[in-house]
Amino acid sequence: MVKVSGASAALAVGSFFIACLGGVDAGAVTTGAPANPNIPGGECVRMFHSKGDVGCYTLNKDAARARLVSITTATEFTQTTLKEDSILIVPDTLFTTENLARLNADLVKGLLIYPTSTSPTFNYESTNPQGKGTVDGVLNPNFGSYAWNPQGRSIMASSLPYPVLEVESEAKAKTLLLDLAHKNQDTPVGSTFGVVYKGAMEYYFGPAKMDSRACLGFKNIYGNRSPKCLPVGGQSAWGVKGDLSSEKPMVVAMAPMDTNAFSHVYAPGGNAGASGLVALLAAADALKSVPSMSLKKNILFAAFQGESYGFVGSRRFLSDLKLKCANPVAAATPFGSSFCASPIKSSLAFTGVSLSNIDTAIAVDQVGVSADNMYLHVNKAASSTEALVTAITKAPSAKGRVKTSSVDGIPPGPLISFLNDQEYGNSSLASVVLSGYDTAFPNAYHSRYDVNTTVTAANVVQAAQVLAEALFASAAAPGTDIPASVQVNATLVANLLACITSDWTCATMAAYSKTAVASMNDYLQFTDDTVPSFMQPVTLYSSVYSDNRMPTIRVNKSAVVADLPGQTWQDSFKLNLYPNAYETFTRAFLATAVSDVDAQPKPCAKTKDCADSGSECVYPGVCVRRSAFFHDAFSPGLKREATYGLYTILNESMPLWTEPNWNTLGTYVFPDPGNTIGYVTLGAGAASLAIGYLLAGRFLGHFRKQKLL
Repeated sequence: MVKVSGASAALAVGSFFIACLGGVDAGAVTTGAPANPNIPGGECVRMFHSKGDVGCYTLNKDAARARLVSITTATEFTQTTLKEDSILIVPDTLFTTENLARLNADLVKGLLIYPTSTSPTFNYESTNPQGKGTVDGVLNPNFGSYAWNPQGRSIMASSLPYPVLEVESEAKAKTLLLDLAHKNQDTPVGSTFGVVYKGAMEYYFGPAKMDSRACLGFKNIYGNRSPKCLPVGGQSAWGVKGDLSSEKPMVVAMAPMDTNAFSHVYAPGGNAGASGLVALLAAADALKSVPSMSLKKNILFAAFQGESYGFVGSRRFLSDLKLKCANPVAAATPFGSSFCASPIKSSLAFTGVSLSNIDTAIAVDQVGVSADNMYLHVNKAASSTEALVTAITKAPSAKGRVKTSSVDGIPPGPLISFLNDQEYGNSSLASVVLSGYDTAFPNAYHSRYDVNTTVTAANVVQAAQVLAEALFASAAAPGTDIPASVQVNATLVANLLACITSDWTCATMAAYSKTAVASMNDYLQFTDDTVPSFMQPVTLYSSVYSDNRMPTIRVNKSAVVADLPGQTWQDSFKLNLYPNAYETFTRAFLATAVSDVDAQPKPCAKTKDCADSGSECVYPGVCVRRSAFFHDAFSPGLKREATYGLYTILNESMPLWTEPNWNTLGTYVFPDPGNTIGYVTLGAGAASLAIGYLLAGRFLGHFRKQKLL
């Protein structure tokens, strides 16, 4: 017979109760468990420049964890006194530098900003974007003083020492955050009993003191250079209607491809990014029926990438016009009939462009604004803009709606680079910006609210038509009537606006890109189902110049170099370049639009089917003379080295925008029981111990009675 003491019985019963209770409660409050809800939204990313940083970050590599605190009114901002580490939940209407200054920054471990309106009266950009007082102001010496964005809160120009997340929607904020913050009011700060709901924000982007120079020059523990960031950029696209080998003067039409926003995840760029580009592409398409030989001037269409960060697309293009190729290679690729292996350039076609040969330039910007008129911002430093202004304002489709702006200046965009004679431009270039605004940018500028549903497609169509007519009038012989065939396709405009801002895999973009993708896959020996990368949800932030979006030389299957100085090109080498879906489409579209119509075109599926090395296969599957190209977009203050990923800084007085490398980012919420679980467990243990003694006593008493019997 086994002898059971009262103490042993009590401990056995107590242990059972503790195990059951602990198994339930402890599992339910495990800090950071995968079951804890992730908060959907777009993070504010830290960005480096040559003298410091902007954006948001945490210095905690293991994520910042803190109590959820809701602030819903301006009064609460003035009355709230933080007493412990806190993550604040704030409506976007209250997200201002003035309100942030009222808080104890040492206790703020993060911000969760949620939208409250679809028609905001503000944005987070600077009041004079890329102008005086900003990082890019040095690149805009002639026109940087005017405040184009008076409703801007200038938060994007700040460096915030805590992470910030723009929550997906107000509904998500309510169900996942605000209700939990409200429950926290029942658990006072410092309380030793009760559950506190907390957030964890994992956004580590390097140490507090960091800039692009230190980041690009970073060395690992072995003393080898191992950069922790990449330059902002990608691939611009340009095409010429005409013959670059001729001595004809040139008219340039340009637009930015990219946009910016507080969170790069929410940078749809419906107006600031897409509307100008779509107008540019639609104008090029409208001029397709015009034979290039009939024009007295060449027309160059340029879509520049990375303009929101240091105008890197336009500046790189202009700086390369003076480039001397040390290792030219005459070999056909999907990108041209020749290229440069040192410094590496995917095509040498740009050497046929000269700044001195450009006599007129038109930039297109934010033409989808819902307004009655369009406006011309004229370069007053040029002495010969009258003919250009007349060509635009008197275009048949202008119908009195195109006015000269009341502001004496040029808004930020690629034209700034063409006019900056302190760097690569010509300040006396006859040029204008065709826009949908007069004195101020739209409220949604560089924000999550700049979506395609706010773009007036009819205004983009009219802007494209005016542009096409003005380009024809500027390039054709004086007095030549504009052909009736120069007509913008309104359906195409609507499709492009929808595709570029919401779906890079749409049917229209896929159709124009099909032969270009097939040609790249064939040349690079990729499988037929390989496709360019695309973003979902779509963002028009340019991202970084890296991986397949930068040209490299594939020496063999395991060796890739970024430069090939003094080495003979071999047929086994490959020029490796595979831009994203947006960049691939833009160049492919221009390749189709600027080519002359052939009455009997040769059909093709890929460029290899076109016998002439100077031809390429374009939509809808025909061979044409190659007239459109990619061009690198990254800071001309940087020079690529032969080793992949390494850069030499040529001019550290330039902004040199970079984005740090990062791995896991995320925000989640969880219940933190603090000491509660300990008290509950201790109480449960004490109770079970008492119950155990009681049960054991009764059992022993019953056992004694049985023994007496």
